Amino acid sequence: MPRQRFERAAEAKRNALLDAAAKEFATHGYAGASINRILLAAGLSKGSFYYYFDDKADLAATVVAHETAQWIDSIGALPLPDTAEDWWEEMRRFNDRAIAEMLESPLRSDLLSRLGTAAARDPDLFARMGPYLKDAAERGAGFFRRGQEVGALRTDLSVETLMTIQQGSKKSLTAALLPADRAPTAEELAEFARINFDCFRRLALPEEKKQ
Repeated sequence: MPRQRFERAAEAKRNALLDAAAKEFATHGYAGASINRILLAAGLSKGSFYYYFDDKADLAATVVAHETAQWIDSIGALPLPDTAEDWWEEMRRFNDRAIAEMLESPLRSDLLSRLGTAAARDPDLFARMGPYLKDAAERGAGFFRRGQEVGALRTDLSVETLMTIQQGSKKSLTAALLPADRAPTAEELAEFARINFDCFRRLALPEEKKQ
């Protein structure tokens, strides 16, 4: 993640760099993104970049955290359903909202899908996103515990293990189903979301509820 000096930088400078980086990653993907083009668009020097970040992976992880901050906050506000059926329906609605919100902004959709696809194939980039993933998991732990309480989720595994399974399944499906050389279409994203939800449901349902 960025050095603390980036958080202390002027807001206009932070926003200029993050906006330029978001456009570059969305347009060219992670591998094709150019730090020089980002700095030129943001009006910053190369020395400024390394004053704030370690490398391109550090910047990419910061852009993802910035773009998903509101979404991560919403995880902690998920309602706690009273039945297993309602729990899974709420999970489905949350996933559908996430896709719909992405598609409202083509730039944001391309950015998150391309960096997500890159992270699924690049262990270093995925590791750099660890703090963001940990934050999301911590905010969702209460919702998952509720899932176990109402019988939506198996209880022979811990909440932490179930969330790790969810993350691992999504990572594997991202690498297998989404294109590596371009942004996915709306149809590809919708199909990915459907399969991702179905796979996790099959993995996480209590044995007696599997039909």
